[in-house]
Amino acid sequence: MESMETRLRAAWCQVLDMEEDELDSDSHFFQEGGDSVAAMRLIGIAESYKIQLDNGTIYDFPMLKNMASNSQEISVTPETSAPKAIIESLDEDLVQACAEACKINPQVIEDIFPAIEIQNIIQQWHMKHGSAMLQYVFQIHGPASKDLIREVFDVIRQKNQILRTRLVQHKGALYQVVVKDNAEWYEGTNLSEYRNSVFSQDGWVLYGDPLFRYAFIEEGRDLYFAYTSHHSGYDGWTNHLVFDALEEGLRDLEALRQKPVRAQFKQFGEWLQKHSTAQDDVTKSMAYWKSYLDGFQGFGDQFHVASGYTPYETTRLTKIMPLRRRGSAFALSTMAHAAWAISLGNVYRHNDILFMSVASGRRMPRDNPLPGVESIMGPLVAGTYLRPRLRADQAIEDLLRDTQDHMLSTIPYQRESRRVIAEILGPRAICLSALNWHPMGNDMPARVIDFENPDGSITRLEGRRDLHTPFTIPITLVIDVWEHHDHLRIIAKWDEKLYDHDRVALMLDQLAENLSRIAASKVQRVGDLWTMRGTSGNGPVNDRRLDDRDRSPPAQEALVDSSPPGTEVGDTLGTEAKGDSAAFTPGTTGQGIPVEHPSNDNAGPKVATPILDIPHSDSTTNVSIINGE
Repeated sequence: MESMETRLRAAWCQVLDMEEDELDSDSHFFQEGGDSVAAMRLIGIAESYKIQLDNGTIYDFPMLKNMASNSQEISVTPETSAPKAIIESLDEDLVQACAEACKINPQVIEDIFPAIEIQNIIQQWHMKHGSAMLQYVFQIHGPASKDLIREVFDVIRQKNQILRTRLVQHKGALYQVVVKDNAEWYEGTNLSEYRNSVFSQDGWVLYGDPLFRYAFIEEGRDLYFAYTSHHSGYDGWTNHLVFDALEEGLRDLEALRQKPVRAQFKQFGEWLQKHSTAQDDVTKSMAYWKSYLDGFQGFGDQFHVASGYTPYETTRLTKIMPLRRRGSAFALSTMAHAAWAISLGNVYRHNDILFMSVASGRRMPRDNPLPGVESIMGPLVAGTYLRPRLRADQAIEDLLRDTQDHMLSTIPYQRESRRVIAEILGPRAICLSALNWHPMGNDMPARVIDFENPDGSITRLEGRRDLHTPFTIPITLVIDVWEHHDHLRIIAKWDEKLYDHDRVALMLDQLAENLSRIAASKVQRVGDLWTMRGTSGNGPVNDRRLDDRDRSPPAQEALVDSSPPGTEVGDTLGTEAKGDSAAFTPGTTGQGIPVEHPSNDNAGPKVATPILDIPHSDSTTNVSIINGE
């Protein structure tokens, strides 16, 4: 067998699209163009070379020779076919109940197994509010190729059970029912009517309904493809995998057919069940988080919330940050987490900060990996928590390294984090914000897919952000950061009953300014961006006073034109955007009926933001965070 380094070099070449003679033992994965998405792909490709990799190994040892010496051999080849149940082995009453709920013949049921906890949480929320559905719309330019698109999705669905899954409640438990069927396609002539029918209460995904929907809409000469999904069936990486497969199949359907079936969501559920019932694992996780949160008192006086109140996303604010890339030892996602911590410290006038980071559930403990997890489609989203204790004399570099080390160290414990947080903080848990980092390639409304037809003509699927309908979530404040090559799209989503617009605008200004200064290496210590304040509430925050939240945020110094590189149709800079440029955003009335909100993306002045210098890693240590779910 070839050496570990030789095989790993070949895997690098596949991921980075390089020739082997372009790499040597001292090559640095991130300096050669690797990022968090490439790292996830490397884990999967390395398996085909019988190499077991994990996030920690890639980020701790980014140099080829070091990564090779710290990787392990895979002694058992992971499953290459989907796990299948023999229908006769399932409980007859359960099969019959699921068939009736799905309105199908029992013989087309492929498998039935328990839903995981996050699916239960999402479905319960959805049944009350109908908010857990998302719709991407792509305009089709050139020859329609509708039959080809249908055929590609049939292949993708047959290879991935979650895309053929329905949820059924039986005797107090929630089950996943995998159905052997082809997708049903809706065809119509009015996109707005179709969208409203999907997001009206009559159109909600209910028990027994498919979690994914597909439609072609022809409006005059315009043809659209609408892809609607329920959050119980996907996360951000799932969307990435689906549309990667769609692009591959449109360009070479036979090659897609020949690809082996990889690990399935059922296998993740079984891994999760084993982990969650291992008392030693649970005990260690609980002890870890209790120790980590010991003595935390922050944010307790920030909110006055009625007992039992559930936060609900009602408003969005979008900010576009242009960026240019340069050398640095730290990746942008790490910088963003540190910048958000400092921003919270300034706004709340506190040094003990706690917030949630939405992380990928595909990050596996080194001693308990799940082979093939990087290719599993389904809601593997997880959450972890960061508690930076800010010190004015701390070097920014140390804060960044501490942030990275903590994110990696929580991987074995992240699945118990939410439970412990709720137990320790009680009602105060509602105060926590969340930062959700989305790596490049995950922003589906910005995606464009081109493919050649047999006659040589070109068809293009162009994501239409202005027609995209996002889901809403039960959380106080979420900051989504979508990474693009030449800009960041930062979207704040919050409950207006808990945060006012001006305070959120101030927080986004803080995040943008802090991130810009950290990335440009314009600050050396935390105290350059944060100073512990008294209780008067009148201390300056990056040259602004907290009193300024009662007024419109001032324009920052314009370092770029008002329409910076990377600005897309419908974008605004620092301007409120209901539904993130969506023409329709599902909200609710008091009766839980979705209501329509007109787009507000083109309202108000454009506020120029600082250019953000984004690092290409050029040192021997790359620090990053794998998020984006």
